[in-house]
Amino acid sequence: KHTKVTTVATVAGLSLGTLFIARRIYLSWMKEFPSSDSLPSTNPVKQGFSIKSASSTNWDVIVIGSGAGGLTTAALLSKEGKKVLVLEQHDIAGGNLHTFSEKGYEFDTGLHYVGGKVGDKSSSVRKQLDYVMDTDVEWEKMDDIYDVAICDEEQFNFCSSWKTLKVELKKKFPEENDAIDKHFQLVQSTVKLFPVFMGIKNLPTPLFRLVMWLFDSKLGVYRKTTKEVLESI
Repeated sequence: KHTKVTTVATVAGLSLGTLFIARRIYLSWMKEFPSSDSLPSTNPVKQGFSIKSASSTNWDVIVIGSGAGGLTTAALLSKEGKKVLVLEQHDIAGGNLHTFSEKGYEFDTGLHYVGGKVGDKSSSVRKQLDYVMDTDVEWEKMDDIYDVAICDEEQFNFCSSWKTLKVELKKKFPEENDAIDKHFQLVQSTVKLFPVFMGIKNLPTPLFRLVMWLFDSKLGVYRKTTKEVLESI
C-alpha cells in the first residue's frame, strides 16, 4: 500500500551523537593548533591546521581522516594515554561537520539534530558523550515542530514528540491509522533491540548469520529497507 507519508525512524542515536562528539572535539583541539593564514577567521570552526604541529612527536597512533569517526576514535585513544595524530587533506578538520554560507545563511552539511536521549544523564548515549568530551554541555530541547516538509503545497510537520507526531500523521492520513500505529510500535521495538543487534554484528560471520536466522522474527527488520518495512505494514 502506497501513501504519501515519508517518516524518519532513528534507530541509531549513537550515529548522531558521534557527529556531535566530533564537532566538540574539533573545537577543543583547535586551541592547540595555529590558524591558517589563508583562513584569517576568529571562528575556531573555520580555522586551519599547520603541518609544523606534527613534526617532532613520536606518535602511538596515526588516524587518517578527521571526520566524525576519525576524531571520535582519536579522542578515545587519547583518553587512554596514547599520543594520537590525526591527518586530514583538507585545511579544516571535521568532515561532514563543516558548515557553509550562502546568501547570508549558514547551512550544516551533516549534523542537524542529536538524538539518543542526550538530555537524560542516565542514558547510555549521554554517558558516552560526557566521557569523550570531558566537559559539561547544556543540551537544548528541540522545538515542538522542528522541521516542515511541503509536498505539492501541502505541509507536513515533524514533531519532537512521538505522540504528537503520531497525532499529526493520523490527521493527514486517517485511513492509515492502523498502519501508523504499527509503524511506531515497530520503530520503538527496533530502537530497544539495536544494542543487541550491534553486539551480534561483532560475531564471526557464520555465527552472525545463524543468529539472524534463528531470531528472524525479531531481527529481520534490520535486513529490510525503509520502503520494504513500510509496505509490510
